[in-house]
Amino acid sequence: MTSRKSVIIALLLAMTFCGPVFAAGDVNVTASARVLKSKMKIGDELRLLLQVEHPRKYSVVPPSEKLDLSPFEIKKVEPAPSRKGQNRVQETTRFTLTVFQTGNLQIPPIPVRYADESGEPNEVFTEPVPVKVVSVGKKITDKDDVRPIKGPVSVGLARFWSGLWSVLTAALFIFLITKITLRKLRERKDLESLKPPYERVKIELERLKDKGFLEEKNYKEYYSGLSDILRRYLERRFGVEALEKTSSEIRMDLEKKAFDKDLTRMIGEVLDESDLVKFAKQTPERDLAERLENLILTIVDATTQKEKES
Repeated sequence: MTSRKSVIIALLLAMTFCGPVFAAGDVNVTASARVLKSKMKIGDELRLLLQVEHPRKYSVVPPSEKLDLSPFEIKKVEPAPSRKGQNRVQETTRFTLTVFQTGNLQIPPIPVRYADESGEPNEVFTEPVPVKVVSVGKKITDKDDVRPIKGPVSVGLARFWSGLWSVLTAALFIFLITKITLRKLRERKDLESLKPPYERVKIELERLKDKGFLEEKNYKEYYSGLSDILRRYLERRFGVEALEKTSSEIRMDLEKKAFDKDLTRMIGEVLDESDLVKFAKQTPERDLAERLENLILTIVDATTQKEKES
């Protein structure tokens, strides 16, 4: 009888200190939901970006359009290109939402189901996302709900050939200019490779701004360029293979090098904000580009100053 009691007590102690075999969460998997704009008009479309980071051997169940995100309605769910690092994968999903209520609303937590390397299912949730929804005021010029449709535009044959000739001439001109520009760029890059990393960052930032992506509203190309400039700097300056790694892997590499925590946070902010614009397909805030550029320059100046002091 005494032996039986001892066994029961031992089992209770094991359950108390060891806990359950399968935990409710997994620190290896992180899920975040973000919107590019936290303010919208009622009935407009809102882009939400869901990002999940997990080990390579884990698998994530794609989110469904039937998710209940009330009061928001899901119009479309589409996967975006994933980023595969050495040990982890960052999967991104774009949600197109709309809402027909006004006020300070919240996009509720989004469940993310996955299976670990042994096939054991589990689930994590994102944090709720606040969104302010305002009404749309009617313009004075909006007298009718239905406006007339413009008739077809006729194009004469002579005008067609004239336009075609202009296009061909412009194409030839662009071809020649591109060929000359590429030759000069190759010569310039050879000289740039001899410059220190901090000088190359400033040169690359100026070149990116000169391409006119922001003026043309080609936000994806511009913010991809910003992210790549910072990643290349980390590779050249600290030997971190940043171009082929996820944001969390870059942070872990920097922590191993005892990197400054504030600078690590700034690096993460630049990478995360750039990914958000790149994948969300939505117009960013006006001051975002300048803010991220200043962050990159702050990171470069701080690390360069430390290098000179040492």
